[in-house]
Amino acid sequence: MKKYPENQNTPSPKKVAIVGAGISGLGAAWALSKQPDQFDFRVFEAQDQIGGNAITADMPQDDGTSIPFDISVTACIPSVYHHILLFMEQHGIELLDTKFSYSVGYHGEVYAHDFDSEISRRLEPEIKKFQKILKRLQWIGKLNHTRSKLLNALNPFNYISMRVILNLGGFSGDFRYKVLKPMFVNFLMATNVFDMPASMFCRYLEFFNIERATPMQTWDQGTRRIYEKMAESFMDKIYLNRPVRKVYRDSSGPIVEDQAGNTEKFDDIIFACNANQTLMILDQPSFLERYILSSIRYESELHNHTVIHSDASILPNNDTKPLTTRSNYIEQYGARPDNYEITYI
Repeated sequence: MKKYPENQNTPSPKKVAIVGAGISGLGAAWALSKQPDQFDFRVFEAQDQIGGNAITADMPQDDGTSIPFDISVTACIPSVYHHILLFMEQHGIELLDTKFSYSVGYHGEVYAHDFDSEISRRLEPEIKKFQKILKRLQWIGKLNHTRSKLLNALNPFNYISMRVILNLGGFSGDFRYKVLKPMFVNFLMATNVFDMPASMFCRYLEFFNIERATPMQTWDQGTRRIYEKMAESFMDKIYLNRPVRKVYRDSSGPIVEDQAGNTEKFDDIIFACNANQTLMILDQPSFLERYILSSIRYESELHNHTVIHSDASILPNNDTKPLTTRSNYIEQYGARPDNYEITYI
């Protein structure tokens, strides 16, 4: 049988640089690693470990051992995170049922999920009124569930802040700062949260309830194990302690320069880092790039100081039982009504 020469025109794999080894960067790398004949990638990470802001710390125990303890990301809603839960199941990571609940300590008073308190009784009329308004807003918010940009744009509450809705509804400061805002502090949102578009504000409350705990799932051995499983086949392509200083572009494609001055040419780049970091890295960003990236702002007021500890004495000694669920305890302090100290359990 006559043999034909192999096709010499087979294209070489596309070179891709990924900036950032958080879950977005690792997810992109994991997807590209499934097609090695099409992609040759590198992951540049400024820190000495993968995981971004969702990392795992080791909590020392009395017997000299330690247990993994997640920071930032501790659980998820099964109905939302289909892909990551499927990934964990496929890689033998045990999923554990839990609940998200929160309790708020406010000048000696308490408001908590599934808990009858003086605050909940006093604010019951406002809580019921808010739930009714929320249902109406979420019904109109179905426009935002479609893939149509036109239908999305037709939701009038995209252009009205939640503060306006609360003002029109006559909601008190007690309801805003003892019930509603602490819920959003749990989502890492604190500053100007009521200036958020009402449609987006209500979108979060499709998954969480201000009165009842939310069923969730967490995972065994912390997020560190998820990252290890995700990256085990391409750890040699991840460059830790190698921050990207600049990305240049010429007629042949983008060029990545690291902090040490080393350069490498790529075909494409995936920025899996913050928008402000991306803007600083890009050399001569276009008008559109500058406009979009500079429009995304970050607040430094939240989580200025974080301490990992095992001191249960700071938790409330009452029937809210914060240690029985994946709870967050929020204590108001200081003169401002929305100064909060948060304990993630």
